[in-house]
Amino acid sequence: MRIIRRRECAEVSRLSSWTLVYGRRKVGKTTLLKNCLRSDLYVLIGYGGSTAVVGEEITAVDNVLREVGGGVEEGRHRCCG
Repeated sequence: MRIIRRRECAEVSRLSSWTLVYGRRKVGKTTLLKNCLRSDLYVLIGYGGSTAVVGEEITAVDNVLREVGGGVEEGRHRCCG
């Protein structure tokens, strides 16, 4: 499959802190991040905001927020490579 680089890709690849990406459905947010950003933690929060996908695991958003918040405070997680 051929991937066409979006013009935002260069800007996204320079991110060096936690960043929230949001927008309407089906505009390519997930594809943009997966192709343009190296990250050690990637969380998708589903419609309704009660569940999240972390890797292959489905969990409650509250659990993810505790893990991410604690990791940021301790310096364990960084957004970008």
